[in-house]
Amino acid sequence: MFERYRSLIFGGAAVFGVVILAWLFLQGGARAGYECSSLLTPGPTESITPGLPTPTPSPTPSATPTPSITAVPSGSAGPTAAPTAGPTNTPTAAPSPTPTATVVPEPTPRLGFSTGLLGRDHVRDLNTVIKYAFCPPTSGAHFNDLSGRRGPIRPAVYPANEEQIPGGWLHNMEHGYVVALYRCPSGVLGEGDCISQAEMDQLQAFFDQVPDSVNPSCPTKVVVARFDSMETKFAVLAWGRALLTNEFDLDTALLFNQQWQDQPAAPERGSC
Repeated sequence: MFERYRSLIFGGAAVFGVVILAWLFLQGGARAGYECSSLLTPGPTESITPGLPTPTPSPTPSATPTPSITAVPSGSAGPTAAPTAGPTNTPTAAPSPTPTATVVPEPTPRLGFSTGLLGRDHVRDLNTVIKYAFCPPTSGAHFNDLSGRRGPIRPAVYPANEEQIPGGWLHNMEHGYVVALYRCPSGVLGEGDCISQAEMDQLQAFFDQVPDSVNPSCPTKVVVARFDSMETKFAVLAWGRALLTNEFDLDTALLFNQQWQDQPAAPERGSC
């Protein structure tokens, strides 16, 4: 019986294997959902001084000669001044007031650095592989899925066993969200090139401690997610802004959120 149908059985098994491999390939491509032309590297740091305008260069004034005056102590001999016409008692000029020192506040660091903008097209075909000039992207095309499956995604701390693609969380950033990313290619905390459980606990603390947003309809405007296509272990992003680091610091991340959540550059800030 087996000999009679052996060719048919083996042929069917081969076809089934090809179908399975093709399905896995397509699933992998759809799951990746993005391509990167390059990896983003840190840019220059910036700072601002509270209460003062941004300084601008001003022309250097040309020097003009001024007469020098030699002070002569009282009661000591000095050069005899030439007699001049007029009253003998010349009034003494009042002393100039002592200038008060201006206290300049310490500069506050503008965390992260500005990046080029990559557009903001909405993509409705959820199987599209979106290409970005650099990763992690801080702007660019993203999914527009009203079901919430692909983008914008719900605010949460996403686990290490599944990477979240930019086409989802970029839509959140367009709405003024701050997104904290971490690398975990192995999919298991503490294994391979993946962050540790202690570092994940710090990311959870960041998510929990971020103050509510100005929009009561969506008080939480933060996403924490795994993303592997970056040179550093962590990235904290807002629209057009990136902070790349290998050491996640909770206070720094909270300050970044304070500075850049719902910033004016976000095209749809205030939205959920």
